[in-house]
Parts: sequence; C-alpha cells; structure tokens
Amino acid sequence: AHYGHRCVEVTQTEQHAVARFEDGREVTADVILGADGISSIVRESILGKQPPRYAGYTCWRGVCPRPSSMQPGYIGEWWGAGSRIGITTLPHDRIYWWAVKNAPFEKREHNEKAYLLDLFRDWPDPMPTLLESTPGQQILRNDILDRPPQRGWSRGRIGLIGDAAHPTTPNLGQGGCMAIEDAVVIARHLSQPKPVPQALQDFEVERYPRTKSIVTDSYRFGSLAQRKSWLGVQMRNWIVRLMLYMAGDRGILKYTNHDVGPLPR
Repeated sequence: AHYGHRCVEVTQTEQHAVARFEDGREVTADVILGADGISSIVRESILGKQPPRYAGYTCWRGVCPRPSSMQPGYIGEWWGAGSRIGITTLPHDRIYWWAVKNAPFEKREHNEKAYLLDLFRDWPDPMPTLLESTPGQQILRNDILDRPPQRGWSRGRIGLIGDAAHPTTPNLGQGGCMAIEDAVVIARHLSQPKPVPQALQDFEVERYPRTKSIVTDSYRFGSLAQRKSWLGVQMRNWIVRLMLYMAGDRGILKYTNHDVGPLPR
C-alpha cells in the first residue's frame, strides 16, 4: 500500500489500466477500482465532470467527554425546525455528536463554535454542555452532498465502488456499510473466471438496485426531516409518527437486513 499519492488520471488499453499520480508515479494493473470518494478522479474518467448535489443543509460534528447526566449507551436524535441533533455515546466516557441546519452552500462562520452555541442555546441539556466542552478546533463542518443515482460505474478495466459510485446523504447510516458490501461483491465477481470488464458490469447489475434505493430514500428522508416552516414541521411529525406506527422496525430493517452473498474463495 502507498498512501499520500494523489491520482490525477486513469487510462487503459485492452490489456491493462494505468493510474497516474501528481508526483509523476504510474501504476499499471489488470483493473483499477476508484474508491476515491464523492469527488472521485476515477469517476470523472468514466462519467465526466459532474458536480455533486447539495442537500440544502450543513453538518457539524464533534467528540467530547460524556457528562455525568448522560447514561452510557445513550443514542438519540432530536429534531427542530430546519435543524437536527444526534448523540451517540462512545467507549471511554466520550460522546459523539452531530448537528445539522439548513444553510446556503459553502457558507462558513468566523467562529463555528460560538455560532453553534448561539444557534442551539435554547435546546435542552445536555446539548449546550456538549458543545461547550468540545474544543473549537476539533469541530468539523461539512456541507451534506450526494449524487443522484446513475448507472455506468465502469468502462473497460476501470470501475467504481463506494462513494465514488453511489455517494449518499448520511440520514440512513448506510454509506460506509454500502462500501463494505461493495468490497465483498466486487471481490467475488473478480475472482470468477470471466473477463474483467464483464466482472465490473455484473457487479453494477447486482449492486445498483440496493444503492439506488438507499441514496433516494436517504435524500427524501433528509428533505422531510429538515422541514422548517410551522406547517412543514407539523406535517413532518405526523408523517414520521404514521410511518413508525405502520412500519415499526421494518422501516429500518429493510436497509440493514441485507445479505451480500458468499465471501469470495
């Protein structure tokens, strides 16, 4: 493995594929799989330049000490008007928290921590405490992006997996899971006695329906959860209660109860 190398171009012939890096290094292989995220250079070589889709809200994340008022093992999500907060307890008496708010694309604050403290000052404890105890330089902010589902994940000996193929908003917690699933499925197809281009195409045929469903449902769920107007919030709350009443655990289990099939031999 070689880390810290920025890929700038991928090309191919009938016999092999070549990845070229910013420092002039070249790597030749039977197959190149782009696992280089939502801004994938490998994706550009297959599908051309396509800007990602902004979901309309931005996200702050942080890790801080667990306050004594919060029990170990707590997991929760709180919803407001155009904003949400999620809290998960971690080992060693720590808390991982995230906060989202509707905002213009690429808007930034001079002091993100001060902005957050003001934004969520009226929210119930322990959220203000969590924000206050998180070092400002350790608070991360990222706009929430994805791409509409699109076929065409491979060309010849060059293919895509993970966020390079199907980046999703994090509302269903399935982005990393889908990348792990991809790794198992692509390994199985590449281990079978068939040409590399066929293996990459078969991988897409198997994976596209599930990834399309998750990307689409996650985007819609985020749009629903981020309703801001009074009427929109009331409708959101009614719809979610109805969904929970009618579907119960099945609503979430349909995403998590998935078997990718046997591991490659």
